[in-house]
Amino acid sequence: MPKLVYLRSAKADLEDILARITRESGSLAVAKNYQAKIKAKMKTLSALPGPFGRPRPELEDGLRSTPLRSHIILFRYRANTLEVVNVLHASMDFDDYFSDADDDIV
Repeated sequence: MPKLVYLRSAKADLEDILARITRESGSLAVAKNYQAKIKAKMKTLSALPGPFGRPRPELEDGLRSTPLRSHIILFRYRANTLEVVNVLHASMDFDDYFSDADDDIV
């Protein structure tokens, strides 16, 4: 079973999701429950044999995605690790997001 790792970008996304849902719903419990569903889905994926999720080579080599309600979880397999890269709202323009990320690296 691959080791499950959340990159800093994914951790920041999860914190943003927690804050937004808490603010919008007025309930920290609701927000934590949704965050737990995201983590449970990734734990399940990391336990499955072989790579799963939709390949997303148009965004980045090796990147894959899986939906969960209104979010898309972006991840990749590396050696014996499943890395969660981002957890983004499904309405987001992913092409624009990832092209901006490349600009920041330079």
